[in-house]
Amino acid sequence: MKFQKGQSVVEFALVLPLFLVLCFGIFYMGMIFADYMTLSNIARSSAREASMVVVSTDVDSHYQKVRDKYADTKLPLDAFEWKKAKFDIVYNKTNQNVTVTINAPLNDKGKGFAHIFYKLIKQTGNDIILKITYTM
Repeated sequence: MKFQKGQSVVEFALVLPLFLVLCFGIFYMGMIFADYMTLSNIARSSAREASMVVVSTDVDSHYQKVRDKYADTKLPLDAFEWKKAKFDIVYNKTNQNVTVTINAPLNDKGKGFAHIFYKLIKQTGNDIILKITYTM
């Protein structure tokens, strides 16, 4: 009977780290999803703006203006590097579609958990690049 008094403290000490890892994992994945949604919104908005070119000779300068408009966008967690992202806008004359492709690499200098996540991924030898393609 006297050994049962410390049982709840031992159980708490065993369960607390697992619970915290679960909570922080959920929080972090939510923030990564927020970064993904921000980049997805940029791709969708830039595809819409790029598809509204009237004169075909002005396409390249218009596409550059669209890229410049989103150049200073801040991501919520900064888990992906927007400054180093490959941001392509391509017009397909055959089907008259504009395709926007964003390839954003994982940020090695991210804030807090982003930096820890990067270190864990780098140990596996894999590079993570978020690829978003939007066609309009």
